[in-house]
Amino acid sequence: MKCLVCNKNVGGNDVRMGVCWDCAEAEEIIANGVDMYDKGPDGDVKKPASTSMDKLRFLIKKGWKH
Repeated sequence: MKCLVCNKNVGGNDVRMGVCWDCAEAEEIIANGVDMYDKGPDGDVKKPASTSMDKLRFLIKKGWKH
């Protein structure tokens, strides 16, 4: 199965509503400032990334790059 966002081939268990884990996590960081485990950039549940720049840094920390 292919991710509906990045078109990466992924196994059936690695897709959530047609989206791979990496894309789902990136969406969560952009929307709420936390990863898929509800943790912010410092691993703290109570401190999400709040600014756009903090969210960008968090995405890069998680392995996203241009």
